[in-house]
Amino acid sequence: RYGRQCQKRLISAMMWFPIALFILVTVLLRAVAIPGVRYRARVVAGSPFVPSSCDVLSCESQPVPRCWLEAALERPIREASADGVDIIVFPETYFSDAPQIFPCGPPSPEKRLPEASSKSLCPAGRDPKTWWSQVACWAARYHILVVVGAYEWGECLPSPNPFTHRSFPCWTNMTVFNQAMAFGVEGQLLAVHHKHHLAHAMIPQQRTSIRVADGLVMNPSPLDLLNDDAAAPWPVPDAITFTSHFGVTFGILICHELNFASPILSLLRAGVRDIIFPTEWAGIMEGSFSGMQSGFAIAHGVNLIAANGDAGGSGIWPAGASDIPVQYPAASSSTTKLQPQWFGTLDLVSPTRRLVREPSVSPPLAERLLSNVTQLAVPSSPMHHPYTAEVSVRGTSCHLELSQFPKEARYLFGASNGINFAGIFESTCWLVECDVIANKVYGLLSPNFLEAAFWPFTDEDVKFCANPYRSPQGASRIHLDIHSASANFFLPIGQCNNGSVPVPRPSLQPVGPNRWRTMSLSFGCTLGIAAVRSFAQSEFELPQCPGGFCPSPSLCSNSSWDTTSLARCNLVPAVGPNTEHWSVPDGVLLM
Repeated sequence: RYGRQCQKRLISAMMWFPIALFILVTVLLRAVAIPGVRYRARVVAGSPFVPSSCDVLSCESQPVPRCWLEAALERPIREASADGVDIIVFPETYFSDAPQIFPCGPPSPEKRLPEASSKSLCPAGRDPKTWWSQVACWAARYHILVVVGAYEWGECLPSPNPFTHRSFPCWTNMTVFNQAMAFGVEGQLLAVHHKHHLAHAMIPQQRTSIRVADGLVMNPSPLDLLNDDAAAPWPVPDAITFTSHFGVTFGILICHELNFASPILSLLRAGVRDIIFPTEWAGIMEGSFSGMQSGFAIAHGVNLIAANGDAGGSGIWPAGASDIPVQYPAASSSTTKLQPQWFGTLDLVSPTRRLVREPSVSPPLAERLLSNVTQLAVPSSPMHHPYTAEVSVRGTSCHLELSQFPKEARYLFGASNGINFAGIFESTCWLVECDVIANKVYGLLSPNFLEAAFWPFTDEDVKFCANPYRSPQGASRIHLDIHSASANFFLPIGQCNNGSVPVPRPSLQPVGPNRWRTMSLSFGCTLGIAAVRSFAQSEFELPQCPGGFCPSPSLCSNSSWDTTSLARCNLVPAVGPNTEHWSVPDGVLLM
């Protein structure tokens, strides 16, 4: 009898063991990233359509009324689900613009966005009362992961602006953050990412530079501090990760955070290889940055899912240079909004290859950005050997080789070194086709790097590019080498004249024992820009002004700058022969 009982218990245990094992494996798969998993992603580019009947200004409907949500969110979510999409990403601050919600003040406690948890935010048996509970319901109903950006209220945290040294204002211990929220298929709030590096950048007051001795170029005009992000910065890089229902672990970066090392390094260290990137890049910060998105994905070995609310370019960028992306370059040279919206979809594989990163390095002295620029006029007659050129400045050496190029083409070829628009050290080799300088530098199709480097060309360069030059059509084959004495991270960039990224996409290879990097690419389109940008990356970065840390007390003394979107104030004075805020190499005199 006792033996029969033991036998029955053993049989029962054997029956339950596979079930328990299945449950355990399922839980582990949901909690741990699975490299090599396939999934389908979609990005929404451009600003949402707002029905004229929607009351978007009333505090009763803040931050956004239901009729707006249905038009701008539910339809794209529903259509994506029908197309078998696993994750849909909307742009940064897709709704609830900060200046719009300031006058209404903080919401009541029951309407504040909760912390991320496994609890469903979709109320059972009743209508949602907040935008976030409504989105959670749609994510559950349509069984799709939804990521959307918005300004939202949260508790005040001390975090002085590195440029002005002031903290963002608080209202009854509440303030506004720039956030991205991820909603899961069970109606739960998977993650809330708070933007750390806000879009505060130094913008020169004039768009051409001057040429100094030995052909060197610099922009001497005052640098205005632009507030393109009227919100409070999160005190530290917010390295939030979450695991999707299909087994891939994601991290989130918002817009300007792409320019800094610490946010992505924190995510890579956590094992993340799939990056969600809501952004709103263009507007006053003009320029197409599709090339930077592609180069970022390749250099870091990540899939980058980029949804841009403005006209600076969107796309889904696989980690491999040979993998074909889906992309939407800058829409035109005259509008900052995409009309109508663009939806890009791509099947991705979560990367398995882990890149070997170079050790962190300290950046050199914070000097005003200086460039060495040369004008290149390709002969009209056929050449039987490559066309070559070399430039260098402050430890940045560049070598260019053109082995195939349109006849009578004109370019500007340069090396740039110093503190860029974001307040971080940059060392870059670049080649820009003259049509970009002559016709697009004041529009959204201008490569973003040109603004980052303070427009490193002179009036004479513009004249060289404009008269009597006409942009040639045809392919180009380019070989660009860079050696940077102070850099440990290199970003390959290539853009066609229309803002798109050529395929195969640009990538870099080390050359020789002396830390040279080389980028070879073929343009099946008219070249816009080819560049290798390099940086001195470290785990912690603090933006600086040329000459060192920004003045304290700040030259931007008007505190209303903090809460005013697109506000500008003079941060760094103009450069003159006796100015102590910048330095030039020995033997170089201002003219």
